[in-house]
Amino acid sequence: TIIVEPTMATNADLLTHVSRLHDFSAIAFTSRAGISAFESAVSAAESPPLSSSGDDFIISALGKDAELLTPGFVSKICPNSDRVKLVVPPNSTPSGLAESLG
Repeated sequence: TIIVEPTMATNADLLTHVSRLHDFSAIAFTSRAGISAFESAVSAAESPPLSSSGDDFIISALGKDAELLTPGFVSKICPNSDRVKLVVPPNSTPSGLAESLG
């Protein structure tokens, strides 16, 4: 078994993007490793990158990967869970993801 985990360098790189998350309207994850790395970086941030108010923010993942998008994960991104919309396409393919996101 090979386990892939985020490194300190990965976290540092992701933190630069996490701090600018408010500039985006959505994030789509294509792997469990990506979700885990993002969560690790967000956990290292001083506060959630999104404020409680603002436009809806979409978080998407494919298939069983979406099981990692828990309320705890969402709360690390935004203190107002009503602002965050989870999108899990019924067709777990990149094209299904694109269709679900519009």
